[in-house]
Amino acid sequence: MKKNPGKIIERQRHKSAELKISQEKKLVHNLAFIVGLIGFIIYANTLHHGYAMDDNSLIAENFSTQKGWAAIGEIFKTSYRYGYVFTSADLYRPLSKVMFAIEWWIAPNNPSLNHWINVILYSVTGYFITLTLYQFFKSAALAFVSGLLFMVHPIHTDVVANIKGRDEILALLLSILALYFWRKYLENGKIFQVVLTFIFFFLALFSKESAITFLGVFILVWFFFDSMKTKENFKTFIGLFVLAILFLIIRHNIVGNIVSATYAIEDNFLMGAPDVLHRYTTIIYSMGIYLKLLFLPYPLVFDYSFNQIPIVGLSDFRFIISFIAIAFLAVLTAIRIRSKSIWVFGVLYFFVTFSVASNIFVVIGTSIAERLLYAPSLGFCIVIGFLICKIFKSKENLNSIKVFLLINSSMFVFVLAILIVFSSITIVRNPVWKNDLTLYSHDIKISPNSARLHFYLGNTLMKEENL
Repeated sequence: MKKNPGKIIERQRHKSAELKISQEKKLVHNLAFIVGLIGFIIYANTLHHGYAMDDNSLIAENFSTQKGWAAIGEIFKTSYRYGYVFTSADLYRPLSKVMFAIEWWIAPNNPSLNHWINVILYSVTGYFITLTLYQFFKSAALAFVSGLLFMVHPIHTDVVANIKGRDEILALLLSILALYFWRKYLENGKIFQVVLTFIFFFLALFSKESAITFLGVFILVWFFFDSMKTKENFKTFIGLFVLAILFLIIRHNIVGNIVSATYAIEDNFLMGAPDVLHRYTTIIYSMGIYLKLLFLPYPLVFDYSFNQIPIVGLSDFRFIISFIAIAFLAVLTAIRIRSKSIWVFGVLYFFVTFSVASNIFVVIGTSIAERLLYAPSLGFCIVIGFLICKIFKSKENLNSIKVFLLINSSMFVFVLAILIVFSSITIVRNPVWKNDLTLYSHDIKISPNSARLHFYLGNTLMKEENL
């Protein structure tokens, strides 16, 4: 029986295509591994730090956390800071606290274990960010550059170097995993993948309430990258929306109102605004500070509370500059949204994930904090990554890492310069977070008008070991 030459050629083409896809997947996974490894390396000097700031109220001085496994049920039934002498019942983030309780059971009063887990989870986040961005953008160069920029951005020291930052790390990691498996489901149609999407999103909500903004991110991804899969997307969004409502009901039953009616001026200086107009002009100014920190993350400080940042009005140049910058971004994005450009997606991702932290829609217990930029900063890294790839006309040869780096050598030399600067700022900043005394005594020089920082430093200096 004669063989059909056409079928043989077609079979060979099919095998060649499969081999190429396999090679590309392997390369992208290797690039993602590099991103995660860099994240681990630049935070390695935090692995033997002690407790600092909120670590004390959540772990070192929290009788509930120190019950270990026995506290798990109690943690899910109580507010975030339950178990400490001073408690506020407006937060519900049980997942990270459960992890702290288990870690205390494994190694009591050993903050090194907590820091190891923070850094490992951060590294894993970088790995899955790179894979997920590649799924959506279909550009290894853009995914790799954006992932690298995210990993080394110094604004993240407030999260990774501080054990309490676990809530931020988990919320973003689990949300990214939800996006990753959702995309897998759209490609393969396997039910277990959409089930994983729901599980990871639900867990993200139990990590930090602001993960609910990823409902908006799912919609953005649908609009920009998956507009043809209407039926599958609609079913997924219904499921995610139901889970978000279920979480809010559980949270309401534990801590009451979704948002506290008022906060102390020491926690949120916006409470000191004489009227609504001054409150919102100051919010715009605060957003200008956030944008500055994304581009120029120096100097860094953990506390910007009363009275470090002044209340400003319409005529204040700081408000005017901030307003012009934000208005320019908003108008440009609105004009270009139909183009579905990746940089537009990055800008919208930033504003969606930053919406709760902005104080525009709801007043939160913090006015300005670098940790609030953790998840939103990914949008900034996507925009900058996109611009870098455009300017250097990145190429997508995925035969090997060596070839990939060589054909984009000029681009990666430029990226390397950014990585060196940002990594240096991060590595130098990390030791400041060693303990309360190093943190407060250092940051008081940067934020000398913060009443809360003076209070914290005074209390720390009165401890017996520091007298």
